[in-house]
Amino acid sequence: MKEKKVGIRFKAQAYRMLKAMPGKLWFVFSEFIDNSISSYLQNKDKLEELYGSDYKLIIEINFDNDDTITIADNAGGIDSHNWERALNPGDVPDDITGLNEFGMGMKYSAVWLSNVWTLRSRSINEKHGREVTFDYLKVIKENLEELEYIDVQMKPGTILTLTKLEHDKLRPFQWAKTRNHISSIYRNFIREYQPFFEDFIINSNIQIKAFGEVLVYEEKGFLFDQWYDDRQNKIISLENSPMIEWKYKFSETIIDPKSKSELKFSGFVGILPEIKQGSNGFSFFRRGRVIEGSGDEKIFPTSISSNPSSFPYKRLYGEFHFDDTENGHVESAFNKSAFQNRNFIDFCIDQVPRYIKNIEFPEFPNRSFNMRTQALEYRSNFNKVKAEASIKEFNKNEQKKIDNIEYQVEVEAQIASTTIDAISKTENDLFDLLPIPENLVYSLSSTVSGLKYNFVLSHFESINDTCHLYEVHRSKVKEDKTGKSMDVEIKINLKHKVFIQNESLRNDHSKFFMLINFIRCLAYSECVSKDSGARDVFIFRNSINQFINIFLNE
Repeated sequence: MKEKKVGIRFKAQAYRMLKAMPGKLWFVFSEFIDNSISSYLQNKDKLEELYGSDYKLIIEINFDNDDTITIADNAGGIDSHNWERALNPGDVPDDITGLNEFGMGMKYSAVWLSNVWTLRSRSINEKHGREVTFDYLKVIKENLEELEYIDVQMKPGTILTLTKLEHDKLRPFQWAKTRNHISSIYRNFIREYQPFFEDFIINSNIQIKAFGEVLVYEEKGFLFDQWYDDRQNKIISLENSPMIEWKYKFSETIIDPKSKSELKFSGFVGILPEIKQGSNGFSFFRRGRVIEGSGDEKIFPTSISSNPSSFPYKRLYGEFHFDDTENGHVESAFNKSAFQNRNFIDFCIDQVPRYIKNIEFPEFPNRSFNMRTQALEYRSNFNKVKAEASIKEFNKNEQKKIDNIEYQVEVEAQIASTTIDAISKTENDLFDLLPIPENLVYSLSSTVSGLKYNFVLSHFESINDTCHLYEVHRSKVKEDKTGKSMDVEIKINLKHKVFIQNESLRNDHSKFFMLINFIRCLAYSECVSKDSGARDVFIFRNSINQFINIFLNE
């Protein structure tokens, strides 16, 4: 086919500068994605007219883990008018309201990642496409200002192929982390619709496929519980203090105190349902995509998050969106990894503590709450999933001891050495129970009383705030050929304040084990004391259940 030429009017030194600029892989890939999304949004009506209302923009990024990266889309493509400016760095597109406003993204990213790249694209408004190859070393050596291109037959869309890659920028390639950052950056284009996020979602009819996986964005959710003081200190019933979903959305117009320009500042602040590193912190957006704070590199404004050891730092998260108004323009760096007017951005963020200081919820029309105080003071329940994991691990360890004959002989010897004079001291019905599976069954004998105790250790969650930490239930004495025995059940309440107010007991297996074993010791001591003639030993257990909050509180 006839060869044609397209200008690249950019001096060799400028290309060297692009090659040497610092960058992060996910933001580099984002430049290509920005072009695809902008092409789609600008041609959305025509694309749906051509392909039907169920048309979906598909952006596909592939890396063969060797020397080729491809980025392809089925968007509107590059027409003849824009082809002339496609390779001219800094040649601003006609529409600068989209994501590809600077005219630098593809050129910068392609040069940063590779030394040879080929661009093929066909507009939906044209019958053929075009192909051009950019050889960085040749352009630099020969100081080229034009490149030859050819017409090609292809489907509408764009395909960019990068070769002779800059491997020092790619190795070791972080597959999962790169996917995570890209899905985080474009969450508002791929997140599933929820009414709370409808003000932020740009378009949900987009699919991004990165390295063989379709990207999804997993919402973090929000804490759903009572106000901390009602739940932990005053212990007010759910009827009088219902549970709240701890999230707050805002939208304000902010005036820059210096320049007097305006921007729209919107977003949300929420409390995580449970502390999880990487989920906390804030992301900053412009035009629907993350500029700062993607993936596991969130931003933690001191005025909101405080210091890394604080609960607000660990629990608070959210999104801040900065958008243009008629009287102001929000500018990012040309590679969209930072804001230019940082002072104004920080000024906006410093308003957030005021927004979340007095929040009203539908459940409490005449009462306000401080979200930061809730994040600071709230103590989570003993997580049921973690509880079951701890119980299984505890029972596994204890079963090994039960099966260890030498260990059991040693235990029996210690028990046999306990005299009746050395012992002394609860009987109470449990309230509403939510049992947790995985019981531990074991036996201990007493040389003091002559009884064999067949224990069952079980765990439950009580919906009654006054329920005891543990209870002991004894059956009547049974006698058979092997001797006298008694069935004893020990029940431990995992929603007791001891677990709620002591984080280490929820997260540290060894401390959890120690407390459970101490309760086992108390239960066994109570049984031996009772069967050795002591009266009203349940009073001792009741006393422990009453006083333990005082002594076990982090």
